[in-house]
Amino acid sequence: MSLIDHETLAIDPGASRGIGQAMAIENSSQMLSGSVVVLLARSCRDLEKTKEQILSRNPSLQVDTYSLDLAEPSIDEIKQCLQLSLDKSSKNFELAYIIHNVGSIGDETKKVIVNITSKCGIVPFESFALYSSGKAAREMFFKVLALEEKDVLVLNYSPGPIDTDMTIDVQANSCSPDIQNMFKSLRDENTILTPLQTTKRFLEILGNGNYNSGDHVDYYD
Repeated sequence: MSLIDHETLAIDPGASRGIGQAMAIENSSQMLSGSVVVLLARSCRDLEKTKEQILSRNPSLQVDTYSLDLAEPSIDEIKQCLQLSLDKSSKNFELAYIIHNVGSIGDETKKVIVNITSKCGIVPFESFALYSSGKAAREMFFKVLALEEKDVLVLNYSPGPIDTDMTIDVQANSCSPDIQNMFKSLRDENTILTPLQTTKRFLEILGNGNYNSGDHVDYYD
């Protein structure tokens, strides 16, 4: 599934920082001229920074930013944002994809949904009960979606241990000494992944297509 060969509508929730930002920037750099990128997150200021980086690498794109609280998303608000971007573009896209959240994109010929999952959703780790339960439940939702929607390509991508604010917080505050030491070792040995590393791997996986719709694919696979 190449982004280079198609005019694409890309919807990137959580694109203001961390892996969401890195994925939005790296994915957009490969898109065909005239494609549209919709960035969603709470911080308007950070979204504008993401937009600037995208356009510095691929100035032929339409990049729209919308400040939304994705912790309590309003379907009507999201639809309104997408409609504004679609009206501005007036294109019939050959490919549409959304990362992390699911939504109706319209009548495009190809649809891709990427769920950012985690190894925590399939392997138990101390102190991650709530996080792991949420990841496991959401991954199963997308696996069922892949069975029900044959015209949608679904990828559950597990990005590996990444150097983000979340893992910094876990290393400092987890109730499990083993988990704290695990992340400390990853940082001390410089083996923790950067958002850019996992994004490039994600694009390789998406591009080669060596997976079935609904599969869980890890960075290290």
